Amino acid sequence: MEREPIEFLNLRNVTCEGLDLQGTGLVTVTVPASCGTGLGGETTFDVDLGPAWPADEPAGASAIPAYGQTAHRSLTPLQP
Repeated sequence: MEREPIEFLNLRNVTCEGLDLQGTGLVTVTVPASCGTGLGGETTFDVDLGPAWPADEPAGASAIPAYGQTAHRSLTPLQP
């Protein structure tokens, strides 16, 4: 049986210096211009959190670290 995957995403510790992402799928992050920071000199970048799970999130399971994948991205000042 095939089904359309339903991805999820939690963001934690989001600042102009970095962020933590937890979930599944490919996430495109855009840092606000007011931060003046980015990743590798870019203000928009992708974070791959891996494939969708075979079942939709059961009863708040995304609150536990074992559900999906977690990634931290440190942001650095952009060069003028």
